[in-house]
Amino acid sequence: MSKVLKEIKKNDFERIRSLFEDVFFNLNSLAVINGDNDGRIWVDDIENPQTGMIVDNEWAIYVAGKYTNKGFNKSACEIIKNEILPKAEKHTENANPEYNSGEWVIYYNGDEWFKAIEQDFGVEDFLPLRRFYYTFKHLKIPNWRDKIPENFSIQQVDKKFLQKINLIKFEEVDGWISTRWRSIEDFLSRGFGFCLVKDDKEIISWGMADWVTENQAEMGIGTSEEYRRQGFATLVTSATAEYCQKNQIKLGWHCSEHNDASWKTAEKVGFVKEREYTAALRYFDDNYNLWENAWYRGLYLKVPEEGLYYINKLIKKIKPEARHLFIKAQILLEAGKNEDALTALYETLDLGPQNIERFKSIILENDFFKPVRQLEKFRNLVEKIDNVLKSS
Repeated sequence: MSKVLKEIKKNDFERIRSLFEDVFFNLNSLAVINGDNDGRIWVDDIENPQTGMIVDNEWAIYVAGKYTNKGFNKSACEIIKNEILPKAEKHTENANPEYNSGEWVIYYNGDEWFKAIEQDFGVEDFLPLRRFYYTFKHLKIPNWRDKIPENFSIQQVDKKFLQKINLIKFEEVDGWISTRWRSIEDFLSRGFGFCLVKDDKEIISWGMADWVTENQAEMGIGTSEEYRRQGFATLVTSATAEYCQKNQIKLGWHCSEHNDASWKTAEKVGFVKEREYTAALRYFDDNYNLWENAWYRGLYLKVPEEGLYYINKLIKKIKPEARHLFIKAQILLEAGKNEDALTALYETLDLGPQNIERFKSIILENDFFKPVRQLEKFRNLVEKIDNVLKSS
């Protein structure tokens, strides 16, 4: 155990509560301090804490206090790498990749913390993930029941529902509970959730409490892929929000800024954005982490020089695939390097795109590729693609 960090016993959690107030907008940090969820806490000084770290039951990390405490930051990283991450990686091995891509996240308040994490934690290539936090204010769709399709029903996730283990997609709801709650009994005593069920045979969509403490809760949603974009998430969100409204529970909602479907659902139901913030995200798979940094920084954040740094770092590290050169071409276009982008498209073709017809339609029809379509050698690229298609 590091001499710089002191792990606090659970009966002393309340003593350091004020240190973490800045991160309580992520409710699970408060739930850990209150003992409503499992977790561990370290501080630099138990009697007069200036910097601290919480690790919750999902292996998310919360840091608070003086980001300039380099001794704390270095020791915190040692604990994270040697104790926390091995357990976190094992925890996510069997997770549904749709909801967990094998990542770990550090939450904080203030951009200064991200710089300190990059510089002091000894772990490279964190992704500065932009996120939104919403709270429910009033139900915008009070007649949501009228919008339930025929042969569908909204069912509360209670003891009776959890006995319907033969429902298709039951494992999704069961898995959600098991990863966020101590037990089924714990969920049934404090938690809540609602599912949209078709023909009483298949769970289509679900809205579930992630955690509850001090009459506050946060929720998450999920919808089977084949049923998305049909308003079903709106129905389960409305049912969950109405339940909280009736029971005077303050309901929160977190999502990534680029997850349009999530935050649009929240706003449609009656949630209001309270905060925009950044979290430090890191994937366990180093290659995937470089790939995500390239796309996110270069194309989503529109900082192409950073995107090029990460895609080039990936290409030098591994044998590149067509998709790597294709993303590089897009980042080069974002940087205004059109000739270089066209070269990268030629290299993409040489490596063999997984779906060459789709590759052709994208570069011919997507407005993003208009600058390369104006180049003289672009016609030669299209002819080369056509020759490949003819020979396949």
